[in-house]
Amino acid sequence: IISNGVSLFDPVLSETMVKWFTPNDGCNIFDCFAGDTYKGLVFAMCGHKFKGIELRQEQVDINNRIISGRELEITYVCDDGRNVAQRIAPESQDLLFSCPPYYDLEVYSNLENDASNQKTYEDFVGILHDAFTAAIGCLKENRFAVIVVGDVRNKRTGCYYDFCGDIKRIFKEVGMSLYNELI
Repeated sequence: IISNGVSLFDPVLSETMVKWFTPNDGCNIFDCFAGDTYKGLVFAMCGHKFKGIELRQEQVDINNRIISGRELEITYVCDDGRNVAQRIAPESQDLLFSCPPYYDLEVYSNLENDASNQKTYEDFVGILHDAFTAAIGCLKENRFAVIVVGDVRNKRTGCYYDFCGDIKRIFKEVGMSLYNELI
């Protein structure tokens, strides 16, 4: 089972975004919340190199089985996304493309450092803050970060958290401007 009961990323969205936001062929693309193989496969099939950091070893194993024998430049590393700067050289990447967990909408594991099972929304956003802040240091100058997010409801109140706004604030705090918002 590829998805193991969780959502899979849209490959068409991956292809569109990589064509719009990479400066040329052969770019280095990375994700500190890699998840399934769809993004990596699409990026590599479009002529780019992809490195994904994924917290769950079982997902890394599935991803590596799927990409095995394809002769594509895709690498998956099992680690906490907050350690991205220890896995990817500073100013070496052309695009950060990520679809982080949506707080508790889907819980991916019972690992203590899994953003999807944090007890509070604030703890969840703290993990994303740390990971994305470290990831930004891996980008070359004048490059893009594409973060795919949507609002999430508080299960107790039914009201939205400001997830999209929180993501924008994280990037703004470290000096990245909002270039575009696509819906």
